[in-house]
Amino acid sequence: MRGAARGGRSWDQEEAKNGRRQDQSRACTERVLRVLAAKCPAGDLLLQTDKKSSYATLARRIFGDRLTHETTSSRRVRDRHNPLFPINVTLAMSRDNCGRLRRKSWLVTKHAPRLLDHAQLFVVYRNFVRRRFNHDKEDETPAKLLGLAPRNLDAAEVLAWRQDWGDRSIHPMSKSGAQTVRARMVA
Repeated sequence: MRGAARGGRSWDQEEAKNGRRQDQSRACTERVLRVLAAKCPAGDLLLQTDKKSSYATLARRIFGDRLTHETTSSRRVRDRHNPLFPINVTLAMSRDNCGRLRRKSWLVTKHAPRLLDHAQLFVVYRNFVRRRFNHDKEDETPAKLLGLAPRNLDAAEVLAWRQDWGDRSIHPMSKSGAQTVRARMVA
């Protein structure tokens, strides 16, 4: 027995009722790489991953000869000298800051779209509100450093409700609500 599942049923009972859950890892990896290919349609690309075999196969098929693929053992010490440190620390922060991702937690997401909503809130917080590193200046968010926003957003701006009217929507940094998302905002 593998322990309790949702609704108090064991995993064995869950599988007996619904069948074994299919592994979606390869399909998900392919979707992510295709989105990356659309965002980087030309030029050389360096992809750093662990040694999962499907990464090399899918990446070569999608990017062809413009790809340089470097692999690092997932068993290597996860310190600052590990090439995968940035992704490892981001995933650790995600688990820490998003209760739904925390290991050995009572929190549970019953519907995948709600987990996606939570993850998207974290992505906005991580890139537009929180400074990149603790030693950075308070206003040095990744979005500001990349020129995506003229300043960091505060929590109220991020969590404020707005109706989505496409490019006629109010810009999230418009204090008066007079500027639309078409406007380039200055700090």
